[in-house]
Amino acid sequence: MDFQDPDKVKGQLDGANKFFCKHGLEQTNEFKNFLPVTPNSEITKDIAEKAYNYVYKRIEQADYVLVDLSVPNHDYVGCFFEFAHAKKFNKKIIVCTGASLHGKRLAVIAHADYICQTMEQAIEFIKSCEKKLQNEPGNSDCFYCDIIAGKPDQRGIHNELLLETRNYIVIPDAHNMLDETVYTLTLPKRHVKSMRDLPPEQIEEQHQVENLLRSKIYDLTGKKIVTFEHGAIGVKTIDHAHTHNVGNDGFTRETEQEILDETKLDGYLYYRDMNGTAYQFPLPRDVGSQYMRAKLWKQAGGVGDFLKECNWKNPSPEMVKRFLKNEQFTIDVLKGAITDRDKAAVGL
Repeated sequence: MDFQDPDKVKGQLDGANKFFCKHGLEQTNEFKNFLPVTPNSEITKDIAEKAYNYVYKRIEQADYVLVDLSVPNHDYVGCFFEFAHAKKFNKKIIVCTGASLHGKRLAVIAHADYICQTMEQAIEFIKSCEKKLQNEPGNSDCFYCDIIAGKPDQRGIHNELLLETRNYIVIPDAHNMLDETVYTLTLPKRHVKSMRDLPPEQIEEQHQVENLLRSKIYDLTGKKIVTFEHGAIGVKTIDHAHTHNVGNDGFTRETEQEILDETKLDGYLYYRDMNGTAYQFPLPRDVGSQYMRAKLWKQAGGVGDFLKECNWKNPSPEMVKRFLKNEQFTIDVLKGAITDRDKAAVGL
């Protein structure tokens, strides 16, 4: 907080973090790293810009924005910029006022989703939101959420679980059009629309999962994998984030050049090549559904209109048989093959 004793503020942040951990939550805003050493230290423009760029980024990645406005005589001007940024990204804002009267301020009333006096009340509100999110009817339309909950998929089939970590599961792709090719999907357990909406530590865990699959699939099949995600909501047909991991020895240079030529506008496409090099390309809104799957199909010699031949939403009886056969191939290769020792080798 501006003009407050840095040691006192650091102590408050450390205390809050311990409180959150006790309740199974994690504090993502380490704003204390940018505080001046003493109350009289000069705050330069460079320090201020770095601090707020960091805070804004963390707001975008957070699940909830909890704001402590409990000091009675502090103006909290900076908090209102954070309120506006949080609203821009549709984050729930919880304001804890303590014994102060800040809960009656116009900007607080306008922006806050919940105003309370104690941290305990704030935690209970977050828990109630999480419980509602897990059970809300709207999420029953997400078949990936159903799969993660152990329910049958849209075909009425229980998916084989090939790998589970703290925040992810890996399942065989049920619509694999590539014969004798291991094809898996990595799903975050939390319902988010794109992987970049996850906090950094969960993105790091995703990369560890990718590394494990990369190593194991190569050991078992001799094939290198590529990984990709359509991160632009405008071109996705499913709004639960997921990455595709395909053991096909990668794209040819010709196909990769096509991707480079065609991805020049907004949105993003996450792509990790067979050598493990990761890219994030801008992606045009009109690139079309299942863009990368269509590239895989074309490179494998597929002919005709991909969305007519291989569309998982309305496949032909012949393609359904092919999907099932290829799904079983992935299960036969990976089911039970990943050990705790394999997980430990990549840090999981």
